[in-house]
Amino acid sequence: MTEHKTLAAALIASQRAFGDITKDKTVRGAKYSYNYADLGSVLDAVTDALHDNGLVVAQPLDVIDGRPVVRTTLLHTSGERIEGNALVVYTNTTDPQAYGGGITYTRRYALMAMLNLSTEDDDGNRARAPRRSEPEPERGSSPVQHVPDSATTSPPINPDQFLQSWKIAFGTKSKEAIADSFTIAGTNLDLWQLMYESMPDRKTLTWLIDEMSKRGIEQSDTFRKGVESHRSSLTA
Repeated sequence: MTEHKTLAAALIASQRAFGDITKDKTVRGAKYSYNYADLGSVLDAVTDALHDNGLVVAQPLDVIDGRPVVRTTLLHTSGERIEGNALVVYTNTTDPQAYGGGITYTRRYALMAMLNLSTEDDDGNRARAPRRSEPEPERGSSPVQHVPDSATTSPPINPDQFLQSWKIAFGTKSKEAIADSFTIAGTNLDLWQLMYESMPDRKTLTWLIDEMSKRGIEQSDTFRKGVESHRSSLTA
C-alpha cells in the first residue's frame, strides 16, 4: 500500500489507477433498450486502487426526516473523510425487492459521484474509433441525422421503472444519470411529462423545460398546457 499524508493525494493516485467501467448490462423494454454498468462493475474497477492508496468506501443506510438515504463515506488512513447522502427512491413501498433495487441504484450513482467517475458506452467507443468520411450536406439542406438501429428495434421502458430511475438520478444530482434519463426519454413526451410532473418547484421545472429545448424536442399544445398547469401548482 502506498502511504499518502492526505485524502486528496490518495484520491488523486487512486483515480489515476481506476480501470474503465463498461456499460455491460442491458435493460430491454418494448420499444427501446439501454445499457448500464451495475454496482459490481463499478466496485471491481475502483476497489483495488482505493485500497492500494489507503482508502475505503462505506455505504451504510440511514434515515433522515423519515426517508431512507444511503450515506456514502470515503475514509482515508489519515482519518480524513468525505461524506454525502443520497435519497433512496423506489416506486412500490410494499415490495422489498423494489426497495432493494432502489438502494443498489442509489449506491451506484452515489459512489460514482463521490469518486468523479463516468462509464464507457458505445458512443464513447465510437468517438475513439477512426471516423468514416461522409459527404457534406448540400448548401441549404439539413444535415443527415443518423439514428441508431436500437432506436427502431428496442421497446418502451416501463413508465414506472423510468420514473423510479429518474427520481433517483434527480435526487442524487448525478449528471451522468440525468443525461441517461434524457437520452432514454428521447422525443417521447409521455416520459418527459413524468419528469416534469416530478419537479418540486418552478425553478427546477424551468430547468427541465430548458433542457428539452436544448435538445430540439418539440412540445405539443397539450404538453405545454400540462407544463403551465403544473407550474401554477408549484411554489417559487
